Amino acid sequence: MLKECEDALLKHPGNIVEIGAGLGETTKHLLKLAHKYDRKVIVIDPFEHGWNEMPESYGKPYPLEGFHQNVKEHKDRLVIHQINSLSCEAEIVCENENIAFAFIDGLQYKGAVLNDLYIAYGAYVICIDDADRLTPQSQVPLALERYNELTKSKRELTIKGRWAFIK
Repeated sequence: MLKECEDALLKHPGNIVEIGAGLGETTKHLLKLAHKYDRKVIVIDPFEHGWNEMPESYGKPYPLEGFHQNVKEHKDRLVIHQINSLSCEAEIVCENENIAFAFIDGLQYKGAVLNDLYIAYGAYVICIDDADRLTPQSQVPLALERYNELTKSKRELTIKGRWAFIK
């Protein structure tokens, strides 16, 4: 996934958008690439403030303070929008960004994934996590099937293990 991100940064002048950052484990790696290529990582995540909408199976909330601790090395490259990706504000954030790479790893219900694909559609490359997981709480494969139906495959969808890439 990081190689795909780096390739996108080499080919496109935009920033990185991460929808659903959790504790920032992936964000750390994205920030290193942002630093290397003089870009920003724009995070969209409600953190603990949106937890009442999460399935019980997701476990404990992801606290913003824990996220900050994990990403402090390159925090000068970080822009945080503590909002739900289903909000109008998230759509506006993505519309106003030049996006080289979008990483989607938020709420995994079919409708939520489709929404995240919609708001990140302008990205040069979109990566969706958990493309290989189908459970009652993780419906990413169903969302990808529906995405293909809706877009009539105008952009190439490739699945590589747990990640799906749209170019």
